[in-house]
Amino acid sequence: MASVQESEAAHKLRPNGKQAACDPCRVRKVACDHARPACSRCCSKNRTGDCVYSATAVRKDAASSHEVPPAAVVEDGPEPGPEPEPEPAVPVTPRPSKRMRLGYTSALEETQPNLVSTTQESPYGSSSHTDQLVQSEDTVFGRLPRSIREMCLEVLRVLPGQKNAQMQYLDGHFEPKGWVHLAAHRIVQWLRVVLSESPSRSEQETLEHVAQIISNNTAKPLRGPYPNWETWLNAFVGPNTRWESIGFLWTHLERVSDILDALIPRKLVRTPANTSRKTAKMHVNYCIQLTKHFTDESDLLADLYRRYCTLVSLTDGELALATWEVQGSTVNYMIFSNFQTSDAETPYRPTAWSENNRRVAAAVFVLDKLSVMVTGRPPLVSHRYYTAPLPLDLSDEDLIADSETLSRAISALDERGWNTSGGLYPATVARARCMMALIRDELIEVTMGNNSHPSAEYLLGLKSRQHALVGEFPRSIKYTTQDLHAAPHETRSAYIKIITHLEHLQNIFFVDRLLIRYGYNDQDTLLATSLALASLTLHFWTHKDQFADAIMQRSFEWLMLSYGAPAAGILCQELLGAGEHSKDASISRSTIIQQLSLLIGFFDWVRPSAPNAKLCANCRNIIQQVLDQCLNTDTHALGTGFLSWDFGDQPDFNFELMDTFDWLRAAEL
Repeated sequence: MASVQESEAAHKLRPNGKQAACDPCRVRKVACDHARPACSRCCSKNRTGDCVYSATAVRKDAASSHEVPPAAVVEDGPEPGPEPEPEPAVPVTPRPSKRMRLGYTSALEETQPNLVSTTQESPYGSSSHTDQLVQSEDTVFGRLPRSIREMCLEVLRVLPGQKNAQMQYLDGHFEPKGWVHLAAHRIVQWLRVVLSESPSRSEQETLEHVAQIISNNTAKPLRGPYPNWETWLNAFVGPNTRWESIGFLWTHLERVSDILDALIPRKLVRTPANTSRKTAKMHVNYCIQLTKHFTDESDLLADLYRRYCTLVSLTDGELALATWEVQGSTVNYMIFSNFQTSDAETPYRPTAWSENNRRVAAAVFVLDKLSVMVTGRPPLVSHRYYTAPLPLDLSDEDLIADSETLSRAISALDERGWNTSGGLYPATVARARCMMALIRDELIEVTMGNNSHPSAEYLLGLKSRQHALVGEFPRSIKYTTQDLHAAPHETRSAYIKIITHLEHLQNIFFVDRLLIRYGYNDQDTLLATSLALASLTLHFWTHKDQFADAIMQRSFEWLMLSYGAPAAGILCQELLGAGEHSKDASISRSTIIQQLSLLIGFFDWVRPSAPNAKLCANCRNIIQQVLDQCLNTDTHALGTGFLSWDFGDQPDFNFELMDTFDWLRAAEL
């Protein structure tokens, strides 16, 4: 019996008495659960054949005199049951393959697999060079820099249940709508317990105790892979709550999330004392700074960054320096975390962790392109270096369901990755927007690149691809004119479909402008697209009783500036022309005047304190001057002196919001 015990110990322990990690985990310097015959990390990556434990070879040789036949080794406990069937692999949307790494240490890192079994003899036994994992020490709160300690306490003082609470959690029945809501629920429940008053501690001591727990958790890297949603979620909720988790609560409260998930009501709400979105902005920033103080590696921080970027734009406006700085940090951290790349060497097994990473990458890429359209500045990430696969069209509920339910949902996807049940999910929107953003990035490259002169065939090819892409969208997200008259219970889906169609029209709009710029097209197509953009964007405002949700209405300014204002510039140019250019009888002078008048009404509706109020006022003033000249001037008396607009005389083309109005600044209106 002693021989059996010695053999088992030799198989599982390193010379220093600790369990040995498998070779792949030791090379990557990540935690290993030491499972046999293959650890869970290797199983989740479908690399069970590579999961070997070379570090035990020396010890086993030394113990060879005690070896017994395998049949004699009896394991305690019940026999393991049959292993669950793995989730089916899914087809991956074709994307460029991951390139060879160019980092200065990449060549050295490629030699590491050859060093796995290399050991070094010492008076204390043999040890592997690649088995020296750095363990983080527990944080002593009192030894932290004073600024960090004060920031920790400030974040904790405003949480639910505290005297200065700025958020509260509504009691009652909880129904998880996905991992976002479930994570918020578990984080708040844990905070309620640990922040409750204890007879043995003062309020200050309790806050410092909790701050030390959260800081210790944050000091541990939060990087996958995670084989299932529970393992992933438990890494940053409950007793493992981190500073990123607290920041996540603030973005959840402000409903800064995916465009569809943001429409779902929250149980976490503001207190009456919290009346401004700036409170959330300040505390999310604190949480990001605290996270960066304790660790460099956190998948959750990448997600928090992209949510924070949206929050800052809602608070300060799209053109604010703060928005631009946060967007740069968001893209930088995404690239630092390698979210923009993908290793497709093994069959992909979707999990909540991996799918969320894909959604984060897609959201950041889309956000970058939307910023270019508004600011006219170059993009921060190019489609040429973005190889992240698209997120699969899986519902949030399926991602946190049991493995059997998730497997059925994966099997039900079509060959392109869309769901076949007709559901409209956050992933559905993320996929569609990212697909269109990839085409938009090609347009940006053609426009802003040096010495760029694309052929008509290339531009028309982009336009054809855009139409074909939208034509293949599932019905759940494909816009039809019937969505303009949607029933009240269909308002959310109509809202999403219209926004998706606006992004489609925006791509067509910019292709048409490029075609005119290079002399390949006439102005009629651009004019029709512009009118469609303006009228569809105005539909939100003219039917604001239908789209009465506060989350929908807070997007009205951004929608009008992104889609309505550029189109209005083209309509102004047409209105100042010497006659009707369009061959379409439905596009008359009166039609254009009506749309421009409604645009003025919208810009007047924007409150002066709004983040983009100045931009809206500028657009309103220009449109008003155009209407004044056209309606108050006798064109017959003006004769040949009337300002004639020729689309071929457009100023240099770029994507800046006000570009279609640039010519007016030099005109004497």
